[in-house]
Amino acid sequence: MNVLVTGGAGFIGSQIAKTYRKKGDRVWIVDNFSTGRAENLDENFFRCDSADMRLYSHLSEALNWADLVYHMAATVGQKVVLADPEATLLNNIQCCEVLLEKAYQHNRILIASSASVYWYGVSGDQILKEDSILKIPSGKARQQAYGLSKLICEVLSQASHCNTVIARLFNIYGPNQRSDYGSVVSTWVEQCLSNKPLTIHGNGNQLRSFCYVEDAVRAMGLLLEKNSQKGEIYNIGNENLISLSALSGLVKKVTHSRSELIYVSYQDAYGFDFTEAENIPPSFEKIQKLTGFRSQCSLEEGLTKIAK
Repeated sequence: MNVLVTGGAGFIGSQIAKTYRKKGDRVWIVDNFSTGRAENLDENFFRCDSADMRLYSHLSEALNWADLVYHMAATVGQKVVLADPEATLLNNIQCCEVLLEKAYQHNRILIASSASVYWYGVSGDQILKEDSILKIPSGKARQQAYGLSKLICEVLSQASHCNTVIARLFNIYGPNQRSDYGSVVSTWVEQCLSNKPLTIHGNGNQLRSFCYVEDAVRAMGLLLEKNSQKGEIYNIGNENLISLSALSGLVKKVTHSRSELIYVSYQDAYGFDFTEAENIPPSFEKIQKLTGFRSQCSLEEGLTKIAK
């Protein structure tokens, strides 16, 4: 099988590429290496091109060659997004747009979206389903540039002629994830291994789903194997929610760390009055019904793998 992975040198994209390569499939990678890293690519891939998706002259050739397409290319990382929200919006939307414009009927395409489209989450005992009403905050586009770009990419893929499936990813973590872009798990593991203060933004009560990268890659593969309707959306994550305070304790336990817990206000962390969702409890009923997917790696097991 021929598999095209855009953003294939990134944290998740490289895991997808390696998974298919190990199965004996041919993998073509395109990445501009702005956040992706060459050291993530330690396999003998069919082809790896360093290019901006929007200017990539071999995109039509790659799509004509590919059976499966994983569109993972995007500007990511809270620090990067907040530093330049305009560039984030333009890059993420335009990369998706050019891919969909040049895709062929035989391509089966997975569009990587994000839990960020759920904005400020829910209140009470509600859960977030794929058809939940999204509440878009007015006047805070700087904070929500990433989520807004992903939502527009969802709409583009549903409106296109392409055979797409959309994966809303919930806090994917694992080895080789960059901490310098704001990933909470890799940041805390690094802090704890060095016995530096473990910094929690906000009050630590935020509830989140953290999914180990190998589970997420398996879920995305299952979605591409199924013949669901074009443009269908699926949440992907771990069924067990955890507060950030409880996660910090688990990270300290796994790393045997003496790190002090320090709570940092959003104002101090980001330099302005940042607002974050308190609770983002997802429903995975839809993907479980279609594919039978359930996460296999516990959070403690996943954290242990990263620490090692």
